[in-house]
Amino acid sequence: MPAIPKDYLKQIKSIVEDIVADIERSNGHYPTDVIDRVFLEIENNYMQEYDSWITLPNGASNEHSVNPYIGSLVSRITGLKVLAYPVKPNSRLIKGYSTLGY
Repeated sequence: MPAIPKDYLKQIKSIVEDIVADIERSNGHYPTDVIDRVFLEIENNYMQEYDSWITLPNGASNEHSVNPYIGSLVSRITGLKVLAYPVKPNSRLIKGYSTLGY
């Protein structure tokens, strides 16, 4: 798998941290579908950034590195463990995701 450029890693982490914090604030907790909700937020409000993250300099797609990185970030930020995988997402950016919980 191609590596994600360092400048993108920082931007992805910053955006995902903000989205996760907003989700927790609006729900009072982390819902089990927090990963799907993060991708839905990216889909609705950060597509320009997402497109740049998943496009390699040669034009090839890097979503197979970026998407798992985003999912693992959400898991680390929330401190939750995987409950079930794969779950059918609402986001069109991913084919499946892990539900998270305690």
